[in-house]
Amino acid sequence: MLAKWKKHSGNKFQQMMQQLSVKEEDKLKNHFELFTSLLETHNDVIYILDENNKELTCNRTINDFFGYSGVHKISFHRYFTKPDSKQLHADFSHALKGFTSVSHLEGTHKNGSTLHVKVSHIPIFAEEEIVAVGLVLEDETQMKDVENVLQLKKEHLENSQESAEVGSWDFDVRTKRFYASSYHYKLFGLDPHSNEEYPYTFFLKHIHTDDRSALDKQLKSALQTGESQTISCRIIRPDHELRNVKTQVAPIKEDGKVIRLIGTVFDITDYQDLKETVDQQSDQLANLTHSMNVGIIAEDTLNDKLVFCSAGVQHITGFTPMEYREDPQLLKKIVHMDDNERIKGKTQFLHQGQTLHLEYRIVCSNGQKKWITEQTIPTLNDRHELIAIMRIIIDITEQKDYQHQLEYVSTHDTITGFGNTHHLETNFDVWAKQRKFMVLHLKVHRLKQIRDSLGTRIEEEALQAISKRIRDVVKQGAFIARTSEEEFVLLLDNEAENLPDKAHMEHLIKTIREPLNIQGYEFHLPSNIGVSFYPEDGESQEDVLNGARLACSRATEAGKNGYQIYTPSKDILSFKQFILERDMRPALGNEEFELHYQPRVDLQGMIKGAEALIRWNHPRWGMVSPNEFIPIAEEDNFIVEIENWVIQQVCEQLRTWKDKGLTLCPISINISPIHLYKKDLINTIQQNLDFYELEGHWLELEITETSFLDYSIMNDLIKNVKELGVGIAIDDFGSGYTSLQQFKVIQRDVVKIDKSFIQELDHEDDENNLIVSAILFLAHELNIKVVAEGVETYQQFNYLKQKNCEEIQGYYFSKPLPIQDFETMMMKRRIKPDEDKQKLQEGEDRRKYFRVHFDYAVQANMGIVEYYGKSLGLGRSEVLVEDIGIGGLRFMSPLKLPVNPNISLNFTFELNGKHVSVTGTIVWHEEVNNQSVYHYGVQFIIEEQERDKLASTLNQVYIMQQNNKDIPDTTFIKQDPYAYLEQKQSV
Repeated sequence: MLAKWKKHSGNKFQQMMQQLSVKEEDKLKNHFELFTSLLETHNDVIYILDENNKELTCNRTINDFFGYSGVHKISFHRYFTKPDSKQLHADFSHALKGFTSVSHLEGTHKNGSTLHVKVSHIPIFAEEEIVAVGLVLEDETQMKDVENVLQLKKEHLENSQESAEVGSWDFDVRTKRFYASSYHYKLFGLDPHSNEEYPYTFFLKHIHTDDRSALDKQLKSALQTGESQTISCRIIRPDHELRNVKTQVAPIKEDGKVIRLIGTVFDITDYQDLKETVDQQSDQLANLTHSMNVGIIAEDTLNDKLVFCSAGVQHITGFTPMEYREDPQLLKKIVHMDDNERIKGKTQFLHQGQTLHLEYRIVCSNGQKKWITEQTIPTLNDRHELIAIMRIIIDITEQKDYQHQLEYVSTHDTITGFGNTHHLETNFDVWAKQRKFMVLHLKVHRLKQIRDSLGTRIEEEALQAISKRIRDVVKQGAFIARTSEEEFVLLLDNEAENLPDKAHMEHLIKTIREPLNIQGYEFHLPSNIGVSFYPEDGESQEDVLNGARLACSRATEAGKNGYQIYTPSKDILSFKQFILERDMRPALGNEEFELHYQPRVDLQGMIKGAEALIRWNHPRWGMVSPNEFIPIAEEDNFIVEIENWVIQQVCEQLRTWKDKGLTLCPISINISPIHLYKKDLINTIQQNLDFYELEGHWLELEITETSFLDYSIMNDLIKNVKELGVGIAIDDFGSGYTSLQQFKVIQRDVVKIDKSFIQELDHEDDENNLIVSAILFLAHELNIKVVAEGVETYQQFNYLKQKNCEEIQGYYFSKPLPIQDFETMMMKRRIKPDEDKQKLQEGEDRRKYFRVHFDYAVQANMGIVEYYGKSLGLGRSEVLVEDIGIGGLRFMSPLKLPVNPNISLNFTFELNGKHVSVTGTIVWHEEVNNQSVYHYGVQFIIEEQERDKLASTLNQVYIMQQNNKDIPDTTFIKQDPYAYLEQKQSV
């Protein structure tokens, strides 16, 4: 064998052999023979390869290993895949460098089975040089099969634990190694598929700190005694969720010592929660049973005898068990007379074997009345005869009292004691079945301001005081409900005449507005009333209540401390208000609001500032003024969102103007009392100033005197505003209740004289002029800037100029302008007054047909008959017809109506004894008298036959006018039409 090796070995080995002495070669032969005998007895296939990867010797061939005995010519790499063959070459090269390499490969046996082979390449050294490489092939197939079986069993165990929601763990006491199952990881909130191995101490840290000491004590006991332990504790997952777990620990011993701890873990959180719930319910049931006084009576009905009577019966009824034995019918005798017949009617069911559940009242031995519930259980014999009765009675008086209290709370306002909305709806239906009645919708203003500024406790005291005043004025028999924070609804019997006339209405309003003193604060709370009638103003509850509410809104718009009657049942203004209220909130998101700017100028006409005035460009009603929708917005606090939008829009516009290089001027923004006391107002202003990079002095807040409920709070608010650099202007000065002392302590930069004083300057009213002069003098002495708003005529301007009023605002210089128009005006900086602006604009001659002009306007009724293709039966509103032709008419109205071909109007009036009824649409309109009265032109929608009939009537009227004859049977308004309409609107 050695000779063969010498012959076929590589150069290095041959060179080494040549250098050996005879003695050394003999010694090597002996060692080689010993080595060869060892190879032949080894189970694994072992090859000795030279540096050229050629076989020097082997104990058995690889062909034998793979089942090809006797075959010698099959390639060594025939049994492995191409990648594995490359790996063998790499391992051989690695061994030639002095490194042992081990690879786990797969080969195919002759019988087609797969063999798992561990292939090792081992360098063989001689005198520190590598002379050969040992190749060892070890069959791992059986071991791999065992590993696969173990892995499968492990997976089955993991799946079983997952299904059973049981985790397991194994702790080696000697090595401190800790193994846990996948569900154990999952139970602790860890990734069960993570390859990371966590030590035992890691899991211990997740034990609740209050449970660690007990857990440690039981684990030590298991280690010391070798006895199994059951441990319950709480764990805290990484997401901080708390779970209750139970673990059973089994020690494993070797030579009497515990070497391992094996445990299972169960999640008992749901069980623990259920147990606590059951325990709680058990305690509650025990307490309930203990607190209930249950009485039990057993009767022998065949012999009319009392078999059993518990002590609880005496506790409930006051009668002793002896008294019940002497009189078995005693319980029936003490039933309240109002419930007796109802109870008797149900005893027949006992003979049918039915158990009864009854609730009724009894009169106790001391005369006290109690409510009891009785469960009556009958017993029948084989012949279906009633032979026995078991009565179980329980005192439910407290429950009934509580039920009555709940019913009261659910139907009444807890602050005033009046009914609530639900109770109102129920009583309305009851009243509607019995009588005709009137509905009063009463709104008491400023209660929200009191709450926002002084707190709910003072507001509640004010409400209670107001409620007492309402009760004192309204007679008995009326139903009163509080339906919102500031609103009440009263149902009054028409025949009872609780509040039948104007005097009573005014008395109620006057009583409410009398000074109210609450905890040192004095309040003047204005109110308004809307009146509707059932069934005259609608057959449904919704129509009548809504009518009173709308009438109250109209009264509020006309001024505080007034009332309005909702007649006719549905009019145009009410319909418009309904549409505006419905569309207001979506309007903000639909970008229907826009800002107009009215300049403030000095006496030379130089622009010093402007007031931002909101307008609503309604898609159907056209441009809606704030006088129409702001009161609606204030009622439901939507005014806050609107004013926040105004603040943002003004700041954005100022930034735009600044970026354009325009000279900026301060812009004033109206802030309602409701918004003023909201905490986020200051933040809203600050955020917008910061976002648009503006200085605070470019903004000015206009607040009214009605905001001054508490002057210390108001001063704090104003102080916060002024810290931002924002100015403060007192709007409508002179129209509120501000005293000189209060005016002195309020911080302010500007005072705006109420326009009602300015408008009276034309009338040479000495008292009014004196008031204006006094305001100007006082403001100048206190170094306060004065703005006169509502200036419309030269006379007004001239008077203010003589009194050295600093700034002017009004139509005399400019009406409120859209952004582009105001921007153009800003570029000019100076405005020239137009003397003609004070004159009422005459309507343009848009007539296609002949017209009849009236010396005095004709009274007419107008209603909407069609609205966007939908027929409407709206009631009538009074208007004044100025002229009429066969193609259309011109009329005046305090209502603001749109030019819209989709809204058809009908006009009815008497003319020369003829009833005229015409329908048409508005084709133009113009505003006069500072937005209080409007002129409209109507184009008729008329058939030819009706046109001829109208033409005949108009020709007769025209001839009479030419002959200077009075036109009979026609209602003319022979007074100033503007004053007449304004008066009508205020009623």
